[in-house]
Amino acid sequence: MDQSESTLTESIDSHSEPKLETEYTSEIFKLEVKNLPSNFGFGVFKKFLASLNLNFVKIKFPTGGSFAFVTFKDEKSREEAFKVLNETKYKGKQLQAVYSKAAPDPILNKRKNETLDDQQNLKQAKTENLTLEEKVQNSTTPLWNINYQKQLDQKTNCIKQLLRKCTFKMDKVNEGIFFWLQKQKDQHEGMCCKLLETVASPVVDDYRNKCEFTIGFNQDETKTVVGFRLGEYKTGSNEVVEPYACKNFPDQMRSFVKKFQEFVEMSEFKPVNVRTREGHWRQLTLRTNQKKEIVAIVVFDKRDLTEEQINSAKESLKKFFETSLEQLKLKGLIFNLNTNKTGISRMDNLETLLGEDCLYEELLGLKFRISPLAFFQANTKAAEVLYQQIDKISGLDKDTILLDICCGTGTIGLTLANKCKQVIGVEIIAEAIEDAKINAKLNNIENVEYHCGKAEDVLPNILKKFNKEDKIVAIVDPPRAGLHNKVVQALRKLDCLKSLVYVSCNPELAMQNFVDFSRQQSKSYWNQAFVPIKAIAVDMFPHTVHCELILLLARYSNEFISNPPC
Repeated sequence: MDQSESTLTESIDSHSEPKLETEYTSEIFKLEVKNLPSNFGFGVFKKFLASLNLNFVKIKFPTGGSFAFVTFKDEKSREEAFKVLNETKYKGKQLQAVYSKAAPDPILNKRKNETLDDQQNLKQAKTENLTLEEKVQNSTTPLWNINYQKQLDQKTNCIKQLLRKCTFKMDKVNEGIFFWLQKQKDQHEGMCCKLLETVASPVVDDYRNKCEFTIGFNQDETKTVVGFRLGEYKTGSNEVVEPYACKNFPDQMRSFVKKFQEFVEMSEFKPVNVRTREGHWRQLTLRTNQKKEIVAIVVFDKRDLTEEQINSAKESLKKFFETSLEQLKLKGLIFNLNTNKTGISRMDNLETLLGEDCLYEELLGLKFRISPLAFFQANTKAAEVLYQQIDKISGLDKDTILLDICCGTGTIGLTLANKCKQVIGVEIIAEAIEDAKINAKLNNIENVEYHCGKAEDVLPNILKKFNKEDKIVAIVDPPRAGLHNKVVQALRKLDCLKSLVYVSCNPELAMQNFVDFSRQQSKSYWNQAFVPIKAIAVDMFPHTVHCELILLLARYSNEFISNPPC
């Protein structure tokens, strides 16, 4: 065979039985299926196997290969598949199934092949001496034992390094801003713009209004635990640790997690075991507000259960919590049936078992409806500070038309609506737009309008009614990965847009956007570049390495060299 799955399997002769591992591995019952068409599709092949009533667990195939690896739950299922596949044709070609050696399980691989140098051994020894409480804090809030001012200093230094790196990259893509950029570097410690003092979070502990808890087992799988996983399964960790030592989520969540763990322990259905691919209770998501009310979303894996068994699980969950609504301040209990077999939770099958499916929160004097899957800043008090800083840095006035790009449920635009002439929100997710419209009505805000679609498609038509004399400011608050490059190009192309505010929860990933905004004018990047003028970091996530960055960009002009904007 010309190609092989080097890190996963090694095929062997079909007449010899592979020597099975004595310990469990997730790929122990595997076949290599040969003689497939060179352009066969994964989805079609999966449906084909399902039509043969084969009890397979997963499929893997190399790009462009004419073979695939199919894993089964047990030896009986593999034997049955071996016979069926060797008697079957697929798209006119006779299939050939052969036994395949098991790939090492991640946990076994870690146990057998771990070769650490002296420094790693020392680090491991330190880790092993830690209590479970210390381990879970290191995993979720790695700065938990550092003075808060030192945390802020550390985050400020990270932003400084990022802006210096951004300066270097901008210099490579636009020679027209060379002299201005050199002046910026000289004035701002090598950075491309002025960095204001990092703004602290008003609350340092118990600040998260949303948390996702894993339902699983302790290290030796003898106890059910609802909490945080210490690491990823692929790194050799399937241990879930109780979360109560962590500083970043509030007491009402702690109370609910304890109560929910009691329920799972008495349930006839077990937690998901990522090692054996069994069990049903997978994840608990909690949302809370400043009134300490809670909405809970419980993810339950369907696997091979009947509808009657699923209904039994729902009914037991409902009965357990319906007597504790007031005690736990439970406003809504939602059940999500996960039919995805890949181990990823799909939140697409929500059913409200008790109460309502949303919470209401107040932010800067406004009321917001938070639906189960809606994005809302995880630190409400720090979000108020963030939006106030956006207001200060953006220079809004009563003549400003504000473009709220990636507006989500409308929080930024609505909090700034009284500072400007009009707010125009653009968002690709239809459900978020509906939430934004509801939030505008809740607060009797009328100078807003919302458009659903891709920003690069929607913006040109929206802005046709405006001219170059209109003062237009854009605020973009994209997901973690940043803006799609087409959105950057579309914003560059808008003649009437003179400045924009970029809000990033992951500045490292957003850096490419910053560089693309500053690129030299070309067929892809119309008009003059946007260059950074001012930046400010806001700490939204105490005890972690993350912070939010607000970056003000303006259309470049040669006047910036002698008279830089402040």
